[in-house]
Amino acid sequence: MAFQYNAVAQVLEGIVGSSGSSKLGYPQAMTPWLRAMKECINFNGRFIEDDHVIDVFTDVDEVEQTIQADVTWLYGVMAKSTDDAAQVVQLWDVATPTPGTTQTGQHGTIQLALGAATTPVVGGVVWFPYEYFGTTCLISSTDHADYATAPATDTVTTWSVRRNQ
Repeated sequence: MAFQYNAVAQVLEGIVGSSGSSKLGYPQAMTPWLRAMKECINFNGRFIEDDHVIDVFTDVDEVEQTIQADVTWLYGVMAKSTDDAAQVVQLWDVATPTPGTTQTGQHGTIQLALGAATTPVVGGVVWFPYEYFGTTCLISSTDHADYATAPATDTVTTWSVRRNQ
C-alpha cells in the first residue's frame, strides 16, 4: 500500500512501538533506526512527488523475495528474527543472487544474532538519501553458520521502505 511521506513515519512508529508476535516486541531497541528512517523519509518526501511503500515479508529465507522487480530507491530495511540460529539478511540487485557471498550486486547486509520466540533480535539499515537498485530489489535470509541453511519457517520478518515508482 502506498502512503504519503508524512503517513509512513506514523505507520513505522506503530510497527516499532507495538508488541506481539507480528511486531518487534522490543520497541526501544530500534529507536535510533526509527529516528534515522523518519529523517530519511521526510527529506526525500520534500523533493519527490512519489508515494512511499512499506513492504512486509513475514517468512524471509534463502529463496529471495522480490521487494520490487524494477528500478528501486530503497530507504532502509528493518529485520526481526526469532530463529535459534544467527541470521544474515542480504539485499540484492541481481537476477540470481548467491546468498552468503560477496557477489556483485549485493547492496546490504543485516547481521542478526540468535533469537528465540520470546526474545527476538532486531537490526536495521538506513541509506541516506536512498540506495539505488538499478534492475531489481531482492531480499534473502540464511543461517550465518553456512550461508546456505534456511531459517525455520516464519522466524525472519522484514520491513522495508521505498519510493513507489
